[in-house]
Amino acid sequence: MKKISLVCLLLALVGCSASPQFLRGHYYMTGDSNCRSSRERTDTSINCYNSDDENTGYRDAMTDQQLQMYNNEREQLIQPIKTTNTNCYRTYGGGMNCTTY
Repeated sequence: MKKISLVCLLLALVGCSASPQFLRGHYYMTGDSNCRSSRERTDTSINCYNSDDENTGYRDAMTDQQLQMYNNEREQLIQPIKTTNTNCYRTYGGGMNCTTY
């Protein structure tokens, strides 16, 4: 039950939160309520627009370090969801063999 709740929470966060989008050779944090859509501003920045198509400001392209930090944080959220499975069976001699994957 705990894992199901965690999965639901993660899906809710992913669905509602910003995430890096690759545009014109750079990654930009978009997708949140203040940046539902974007338009090119400069070679390394975008103008953001909300769902009413109102300009909410601009965002610079993410640095390599920012993108790496985002990916590391995302991996830490997903890590508890990953499960391991163990299959065990009795051998003819009465012992037991188990495989974990």
